[in-house]
Amino acid sequence: IYDIYDDSSVGTVSYVPWLVGERGLESVPESWVRVPADGARRKGPVIDIEGSASAGGEIASVEVSTDNGVSWFVADGTSSWRYRWTAPGDGSYRLRSRVITEDGQLEVPSEGVVLVVDSGLPTTSGPLSGDETWRGTLSITGDVTVPPGVTLTIEAGARVEFRALNDDQGGGAESSRAELIVDGRLAAQGTASAPIVLTSQSANPSAGDWGGIWHRSGGDLMLQHSQIRYASQGLRYEGDGSGIAQVSVLDSELDHLSGAGIHIEASNGRVLNVELSRNQLDSIDGTGLFVGSRSDASVNATVSENQLASIGDNGIYLHSDGISSTRLDAQVTGNVIDGASGPSSDGIYLQSPTGATVIGNRVSTVSRHGIYLFQQSQPDAVTTRVDSNTVSTAGGDGVHLSWSSMTGELDIRGNRISSAQHHGLQLQTAFGELTQLTLSGNTVTGTQAGPGLHIQHSLGNQGVILIADNESQDNAQEGLRLRRFGGGAVSTVPQLRNNDLHNNGSAGVHSGLDIDWSGDSNRQPLALSLNRLDSNSGAGLNLKSAAGVDIVHNGVTNNGVDGAVVAAGGVARVHENNLTGNSGHALRNAGPEAVAADHNWWGSAVTAEMAGGNNPQDISAIYDIYDDSSVGTVSYVPW
Repeated sequence: IYDIYDDSSVGTVSYVPWLVGERGLESVPESWVRVPADGARRKGPVIDIEGSASAGGEIASVEVSTDNGVSWFVADGTSSWRYRWTAPGDGSYRLRSRVITEDGQLEVPSEGVVLVVDSGLPTTSGPLSGDETWRGTLSITGDVTVPPGVTLTIEAGARVEFRALNDDQGGGAESSRAELIVDGRLAAQGTASAPIVLTSQSANPSAGDWGGIWHRSGGDLMLQHSQIRYASQGLRYEGDGSGIAQVSVLDSELDHLSGAGIHIEASNGRVLNVELSRNQLDSIDGTGLFVGSRSDASVNATVSENQLASIGDNGIYLHSDGISSTRLDAQVTGNVIDGASGPSSDGIYLQSPTGATVIGNRVSTVSRHGIYLFQQSQPDAVTTRVDSNTVSTAGGDGVHLSWSSMTGELDIRGNRISSAQHHGLQLQTAFGELTQLTLSGNTVTGTQAGPGLHIQHSLGNQGVILIADNESQDNAQEGLRLRRFGGGAVSTVPQLRNNDLHNNGSAGVHSGLDIDWSGDSNRQPLALSLNRLDSNSGAGLNLKSAAGVDIVHNGVTNNGVDGAVVAAGGVARVHENNLTGNSGHALRNAGPEAVAADHNWWGSAVTAEMAGGNNPQDISAIYDIYDDSSVGTVSYVPW
């Protein structure tokens, strides 16, 4: 037999029970009861009887008897047939079948099979006939379905074993794997000392042995202290249409799954309150935790204190379709994600949430971004917080934020990012009205191929911009790269204050702080103060602005090229700075406007040169009109 055991892309072959000898090929009418097997025990009262039939001519019908041939009923189908029977009560029943041909031949029925109906048994295959409680150890042979209006309760300490790569119902989402399908209600609350276990029955289990839980009713769900192992998916929950439900998965363990860990989705107006907290997920081939909202649904999702390791796709993925009437409010806090290995896998990925709070998460060893937040086109003002997260060893950006066509605030502070491949923290905004941006207290070190911090504003308008108290060091390119272009305006003076940018530019010649603010149509001046720009491979500061700029009380020292390079569209005021130890010029005027650079410390040698008299003069540490008539002068007196 060549089946799923040989190739996971094909289905299973169920061969039990088998014939004990060769079957003769007689042309007389014959039929066989295949399901249930002889001697089987079923809960009942609804029993699906299935079988096969053969004849030398056309089969008119197959009939089934459940009382040893006293009465007969027509089954559905001919060569393969099925009859749904409701047993009148507990007891032993002989099930027989017979063929009637088109030319009037009637099979002499065989002895058939014996079935024992015992209402005290759990349902191990097929639909539940009423409310049921599972306890102890159960062996599941096919899809078990909880019908609408019916409740399945799984008691603490129960162990539910699913026969590997087997589904005697042949239905559900996977016809080769048994699933627990919930169209009614599931109550599964274990305890810390007596968890509920749902797992493979195989002595050598593998991911994908059974199909997992498929909750289709859209009703309330509480799953707590439960362990789901060796399935193709852990839990899939679907809420469709109007109504409100609470979905909670708490204190549970999911591991060795060939698909997603937990997948929850609302659509077509459904309102869901979702809590996924304190769960442990390991060895998941798909996404670890997914919550989705689409087609006018509204989801409030709290994802907190989960631990995820060895995830094959995104660790935590929260998704909205971005339609204006769809809502997804997300709180993602205190999670630990170690390993998301797919080709484009993010540790935490939030797509088009209406509101987002991402606080105190730890993400490491992911193939793309540690944290990826994509927000666009929301009708209401939004506030987004990304705070106190730790990200290390991301194959793309440590933190990647894309924000467009909205009104709202961005608060990004206290994050620690190390060893990202591209950008440590990248923020891109476009269109809309960013009323306030706070980028504060972040630490970025050791990017492999890009800048530590990269902030880019294009089109749209910005209000308050505060970039303060950040540290960016030992990165391949700039410590901080800031861009503003493409139209739009800034309504207040952007503030860059108390940032520490040092030892950046290991992959070439790059500035500590690189600013291109030439695209601000409102011509707001920039204000830089108390920044430390030290020991970068290029200039300490490289600045281009359509307006003037205030550079006051900064330390620009020991950089590999110039200290500060300024090309301003208005007056640049450079005062009270330390401009010493730089390999090139202490200050380079790269624009046509004058630079007011009095009251700076230039170092002892330059000060002596200035003190020699005949000021203003061509000072060796200053590049200005004395060196290039196309640029403006630098006034440095008094120093």
